[in-house]
Amino acid sequence: MKPVLRHIGLFTSGGSLVVVWLVAVFFTPPGTSHWAVAGVAALACGLVSGVAVGIARSRQAAMRRARLIAAQSILHDIVTHHRTLAGLLAQLPAESRPTGEQAGREILHTVMTVSDALQDIADEADGERPRHDHDYRGDRSSRL
Repeated sequence: MKPVLRHIGLFTSGGSLVVVWLVAVFFTPPGTSHWAVAGVAALACGLVSGVAVGIARSRQAAMRRARLIAAQSILHDIVTHHRTLAGLLAQLPAESRPTGEQAGREILHTVMTVSDALQDIADEADGERPRHDHDYRGDRSSRL
């Protein structure tokens, strides 16, 4: 279904051409120009095609918004969790706090956990990004 939705404009245009041709060839009443019938059929196909593309794009945008909201919620939970841990560590008495190499390992572990969570979210969202000839920083993409 994804390839169809990704190229819905092409499919509706191709289908419209076939429908216009079939209507003009097989349903033209005697004494009427083929072009007049084809024009009416093209207008009807254009309207149907426009509505179909509009509905598909609005659904895709809604799905992207829902995924972004879910990602924001996950990130908020992760950051809140790690801020809570940092706050609890700061409240420990000085002799109970990790020091030196142990503190460094714990900080590195926390940073790596947040980094891994962000990378998982970015990997999931990467499939949902619109494909343009440039990326979001304005550089030319290697997809050309």
